[in-house]
Amino acid sequence: MGIGASPAFYISASGPAFTVADIAVAIPRAAALGLEALQLEVYRPEALKEWTPSALAEIGRRMDGEGLEPSQFVAHFALSDFSSLASLSRPRHEEGFRAFLDLAAAFRSCPVVTLPVPEFDPVGVLSAPRLRAARAALVELLGARLEAAEAAGKRLALELMPGSLVGGTEGFLRLRAEAGLEGLAYNFDVGHAWARKERVELVPALLGDFLAGTHLCDNFGRENWKRRPGMGSVDWETLDAALGAAGYEGSLDLEILCEPEAVEREYGEGRAFLSTFACAARGKSRAKRPA
Repeated sequence: MGIGASPAFYISASGPAFTVADIAVAIPRAAALGLEALQLEVYRPEALKEWTPSALAEIGRRMDGEGLEPSQFVAHFALSDFSSLASLSRPRHEEGFRAFLDLAAAFRSCPVVTLPVPEFDPVGVLSAPRLRAARAALVELLGARLEAAEAAGKRLALELMPGSLVGGTEGFLRLRAEAGLEGLAYNFDVGHAWARKERVELVPALLGDFLAGTHLCDNFGRENWKRRPGMGSVDWETLDAALGAAGYEGSLDLEILCEPEAVEREYGEGRAFLSTFACAARGKSRAKRPA
């Protein structure tokens, strides 16, 4: 794959209450910008019911017709299950996650389903026993969702927001190894990692084959902003070299939040910026190889 866009494309164009109809409208807009991949997302729990068989078929037809690949399917609606000890112990979205996997299975070329893990509320988890209980509940919930995703033929990736119970990249690796969650993968959101003060250029080497997707955005390492690449302080030349050295061959997906009237400009300039780097060029050369 080459350069694509995350669900921030829909949020920027239509707001966080975007619908399946908004996704359908966004597909030709993304293709007109020269994007080659587009992540799908169920942002709100109530949006699950919008994904009717006819809506699924329409999204599939439009993606195929425009030559866009679905690089990830993001279960943002289930984010709150990971926000506190109470929500981990009594997740609200079990049935919804199963329905979500049924939707994802309809997109056979989409390899990854992604769970965002939000900032964790530490209230009531300040003692060592309570923290252990929260970690145990986290492992149990992730284990169940990993098993369900693998049964659906999908790779389950985590997107870690600043302040999550998992921590950052190294926390993900410890969790994966210590909890027996070897199937878990990682969606590398550069903006989140940079806001966590991680050395983002080292993340691809740390992850290796566990790196399953990207959200490429920029900020100044202070706030968790979603600026286009090149508009913050991330060293993109070095990060690009790191992705190449790690053997990453997935989609380079822009994650830009902007005003609706700025979508074409921001994503167009973001694509042009990424196109100057080697990883994007390698993606194009792979795409041109004969089958």
